[in-house]
Amino acid sequence: MSFRFDRIPVGICNCYLLRGERTILVDAGAWSGLPAFVSRMKELNVDPKQIDLILLTHGHWDHITNLSEIREMTGAKVAVHGQDQFMVESGEPPFPAGATAYGRMMSWASKRLIHPHLPKIKVDMVLDDKGLSLAEYGIPGKVVYTPGHSMGHSSIILDSG
Repeated sequence: MSFRFDRIPVGICNCYLLRGERTILVDAGAWSGLPAFVSRMKELNVDPKQIDLILLTHGHWDHITNLSEIREMTGAKVAVHGQDQFMVESGEPPFPAGATAYGRMMSWASKRLIHPHLPKIKVDMVLDDKGLSLAEYGIPGKVVYTPGHSMGHSSIILDSG
């Protein structure tokens, strides 16, 4: 089985393209990142329609801002853990409160300056605490529930470590 992954810098977030028998995009990036996504897909010689699944590690705005456009471009299904599903489906992900003085200041400023109102997107695949094997995509790895950064945060662990 052939497998490859590539980093796609999209705004202040990195996305990853996992290519096995099928293709998965991990995260959708932040504002101003769509042109970078399109450019990188051309560089990699990948037609966006080859993407079968958009797997969100969590629902914060910097990981879902381009989701609507990328989903439309790809026709891919969207997957996120059930704890973060509301962020995607409401189009208004909350900002974390911040744990330090700097974090609280950034949260305060972000809520007032950025507060995103994103398109509401119906999640196609709701992940649970058991995670998800990526074997059906021909990708040697799994999605593991790793709450912390958000209550629905998930991580991708490849068999190679």
